Amino acid sequence: MNECTHIGLDVHKDTIAVAVLRPDTAEVDERVIPDTPEALRRLLRRHDPTVTRVAYEAEPSGYDTHRLVDSLGFACDAIAA
Repeated sequence: MNECTHIGLDVHKDTIAVAVLRPDTAEVDERVIPDTPEALRRLLRRHDPTVTRVAYEAEPSGYDTHRLVDSLGFACDAIAA
């Protein structure tokens, strides 16, 4: 049984497209949030960092998203486009 929640982030200049896959389901919860540290903190506050993996597509603006997610205690992978 997979107990891990997976969160994928597609970061854009003004928004972040979010896909959340929870354990034992094939349904993906998709939404768009503002590309702000506050919005990302609100999103991740609902999840347990010990059982959640985050991945995002590395973007030209740098690794700010990675640094923030990492600072909140989540495992975070930056993946190539």
